[in-house]
Amino acid sequence: MAKTGKKGRPDTHNKNNSKKLLLIQINGQKLAAIRQLCMSLEIQPIVIEPKDFGKPLGHLAQITGMPGGIVPERTPCPGDIMPSVEIMIFCGLDPDALDIFLAAYRNAGIAPVGLKAVITPANIRWDIYTLCRELMREHLQWNK
Repeated sequence: MAKTGKKGRPDTHNKNNSKKLLLIQINGQKLAAIRQLCMSLEIQPIVIEPKDFGKPLGHLAQITGMPGGIVPERTPCPGDIMPSVEIMIFCGLDPDALDIFLAAYRNAGIAPVGLKAVITPANIRWDIYTLCRELMREHLQWNK
C-alpha cells in the first residue's frame, strides 16, 4: 500500500521519495549545467517532455502512491497553451536543501529560470498547465 501523509494525500516527503527537480522547457548548456549541479547535490533531475504536461505533478515526480495518466477531473483544453518560459519544480527538498540548491545555482552562474515551484499537498494533483497558469497569475500579482 502507498504511503500517505495528512488527510490521506500522497506523502511528498516520505523516506521512499528522494529529492527531485522537474525541469520544463530548459535545454542546451543550461540543462546540462543544472543536471550537473543536481548530481553534485544528490538531487534527481527529471526532464518533462511536452507530451507529459497533462499528467499530475506527483506522477511526474514519481511520488509513491500517485496514479499516472491525464488528470481525471479535466481534459486538455484550448487554454492549455504553455508560454515560452522555463520552469523548475522542486520535490522532496526540505527548506535547508532548497536554500543550498538555490545558493549553489547562483554560485555556479547559471542563468535564472523564469518560474519556480515546490510540489505541495495542494498542487500535487495539478498538471503542468494548471501549475503554469497559477504561477503566471501569482507572478503578475507580485509584479503589479
